[in-house]
Amino acid sequence: MILTILHFIEHNWDVIIGVFILIFIIFYIIYRFPKWQTKRIIDFKSKRWEAENEFRRTLIQVLGGLVVILSLLFTWAEMRQSQRNFEKGQHITRFSQAIKFLGESNSDQKIGGIFTLEQIAKESPEEYLGTVIEVLSAFVRNVGVDDIDVDTKKPEEKKGTKGDKEKPKDKKEGNEKKEEVIKEKYKIKPETQIAMTVLGRIRTIDNKKHWEKLPRINLLKVKLRGANLIGANLMDADLIGAELMGAELRRANLIGANLTDASLIGAELMGAELMGAYLVNTNLIGAKLKGAGLRGAKLRYADLMDANLMGVDLTDAKNLKVEQLLKVTTLYGVKGLPLEMEKELKEKKPQLFEKPKIR
Repeated sequence: MILTILHFIEHNWDVIIGVFILIFIIFYIIYRFPKWQTKRIIDFKSKRWEAENEFRRTLIQVLGGLVVILSLLFTWAEMRQSQRNFEKGQHITRFSQAIKFLGESNSDQKIGGIFTLEQIAKESPEEYLGTVIEVLSAFVRNVGVDDIDVDTKKPEEKKGTKGDKEKPKDKKEGNEKKEEVIKEKYKIKPETQIAMTVLGRIRTIDNKKHWEKLPRINLLKVKLRGANLIGANLMDADLIGAELMGAELRRANLIGANLTDASLIGAELMGAELMGAYLVNTNLIGAKLKGAGLRGAKLRYADLMDANLMGVDLTDAKNLKVEQLLKVTTLYGVKGLPLEMEKELKEKKPQLFEKPKIR
């Protein structure tokens, strides 16, 4: 018992000194304040003594009430802390269980784990939001798509000769068939799609309070062919070497995203925001960029063959060459092109600036 008291004093001496000082101040107030107060209004010593005692009793009652209030506040604070500790323990348990589910072979268990992680991030963003982003990013990097060997030829085409095969009527039809083949051949796993859906909306959880502290979404070399990422918030995401062929990225937030060496063949990027994005050596063959924002984007060696750039904002786009733009299907309504570049393009291929025919 004595050792316990000595141990407490050793580790809490500052608190003990503070308590003694507080007690001294309280006693001093109880003794001196009534004397000072009654001296001003009462001349007779006997009456002054009685008034002092009465004043002290009142003062003690007030201080007693304050002590009761403070004790209630301390009790409430302790209950709140106990509740927080309980919730924290629950979060740890649920987080561990969710991580375990992500490692299971069953797709439904993985999806359940993903939604659990999202819920934990909502309940405790300061502690778990950054961790959940890192966990789900790693999950997507390691899962990807199912490679399904689909033979797109019809039985009658297999038996026929090369000359008998049906050829596409025009380039547009050929590109559409290529996109269909991509979507049919590569099917994104359900758990990967759910993980990307959560990643695409998870930054709205804390209403931008901790964005500067959050890790970048690391999706280096991910396989997300045909993924549905409509309206996804992938700002500043690391998508270097990502496979996004045929992905739906309409109205996606890709501001500052790094898409260097990524493949976006046939991707749908209508209305997407790519301001300041890195599109260095990015494959954008057949990509639909109608109305997209490419203000300040880095486009060195980007392949824009058959890409639709109708209404695209190219203001301050970096390292963009005339040779790249000559390969696109249309530049109708494009904004921000340097005057010299626009003049050269109109001289070499004026039809690019004509309104496309609706078929």
